[in-house]
Amino acid sequence: MIDSISKEQATELIKGPYGDALLKSVAKRAAPVLWEAQCDEFVGTITNGTIFLVDYGLGCFAVTANHDYQGYLDEKAKVPGLNCWIAPEAFEGGGKDAIPFDLEERLIDLLEDPDIATFRVSEGEAEAIGTAITTVWPPILPETGKAVLFSGYPGIERLEIGPRELSFAPFPCLMTATNVSERQVSCQFEREYLVQAPGF
Repeated sequence: MIDSISKEQATELIKGPYGDALLKSVAKRAAPVLWEAQCDEFVGTITNGTIFLVDYGLGCFAVTANHDYQGYLDEKAKVPGLNCWIAPEAFEGGGKDAIPFDLEERLIDLLEDPDIATFRVSEGEAEAIGTAITTVWPPILPETGKAVLFSGYPGIERLEIGPRELSFAPFPCLMTATNVSERQVSCQFEREYLVQAPGF
């Protein structure tokens, strides 16, 4: 077992197949949730956020940021005919149909502080979404100075390939925790240490 490696050795690891496999495993823990206007005036207007799935023994549920859910409600108030879906995990190949998902109907609870909203998900939907399901409770807090991995689906990475066809690129990241509390984990982004992993 290796206790520690140099920064140069770590950089070389991340640049190769290990980095690719590591970041893919992290990216598979989240999925994009999207909504699109269906009325003529706004048709094709698409917005998306990120969800992840959790099951602590009482059934599966989805978690996203409350500000994403509020953004959905604000848009729905302005645009009639707003439909919502979850895009399934598609690392093994594209072409999967999005799963219809009514956020308002599925809402369990929400909080402004911390910024969180939860939604009911059926067993069949969880299987169709295909992401890893978090089952550890309570969550394990990272340690300051140690590595943390996270992922999301920023809208800037969304591509409209053709009619009714979208591509979502995850943004997985490996960083060092610089400040940790029960409410948040902070990471200092240092551009001089940026490493591009293959495939991302």
